[in-house]
Amino acid sequence: MPTARRILRTQHVRFGQIVDLTGAATGPSFAPRDAARRSPEWTHAFRLVAGAHDRGTTIRLIGRMQAEHVEHLRAEIAASPPPTTLDLNELGLADVEGVRFLVTLEREGVVLRHCAPFIREWMAREAN
Repeated sequence: MPTARRILRTQHVRFGQIVDLTGAATGPSFAPRDAARRSPEWTHAFRLVAGAHDRGTTIRLIGRMQAEHVEHLRAEIAASPPPTTLDLNELGLADVEGVRFLVTLEREGVVLRHCAPFIREWMAREAN
C-alpha cells in the first residue's frame, strides 16, 4: 500500500515559502539543509510532516522544536494511527520542554529514530 503523505493542518504552505507554526514566514521551502544552519530566519522554523502507512504513522520533525510546538505535536500523535514513529533526522535543536516531551513520548512507546547524539544525551539527563 503506498504511503499517504500530508502536511499538518497547523502549518500553512505558500508557494515558495513555509510558514511555521507561529505564523512567521521562514523563507523558501527548497533551501538546502545547510542553509538552516547559516540563515537566522531558518533557525526558528519548525515543521511536522506526517506519513501514514499500513504499519502506523511516521512523523518527521524538521527544524527547531520549542515548548510552543509540543501541543501541536501531541495533537498530531493523538490523531495518527498507531504505532507512531518520530523521525528526528532533521531536528536541529530542541529546547528543554521539547526534550522533556521526547522523553515522555519514548516512555509511552513512541519510537524515536535518527536522534542526534547531543539530543539523546540531553534526554538521558532529563530522564533521571
